[in-house]
Amino acid sequence: MRMSILEDTIAQSDASWFYNNGFIPYETYQKVIDWLNGKYDPDIQLIIALWFERDVTWIGEVESSAMIHFWYVSPIVKLQATILKSMLLKRAKELRAGALP
Repeated sequence: MRMSILEDTIAQSDASWFYNNGFIPYETYQKVIDWLNGKYDPDIQLIIALWFERDVTWIGEVESSAMIHFWYVSPIVKLQATILKSMLLKRAKELRAGALP
């Protein structure tokens, strides 16, 4: 499944963060990188879908703080957060549908 550059970057960042903080082993990290490079793996696809759903939750939590801190551009912050959450949820749904038999 082809992902946008932004989605690819988010998935790589998630994998790096989880690996560097000891939440996933190196083998899983490498499988994520392989999947991003085109190797099909439905288990990794489900993991990335879950990460995207969790990213949406995190964005929602950070969004209100960012809007307060950057009050002078809060409409732009709100718009960007809304677009990013929508994009990630849509891709997570597609990943889940594509990984299930």
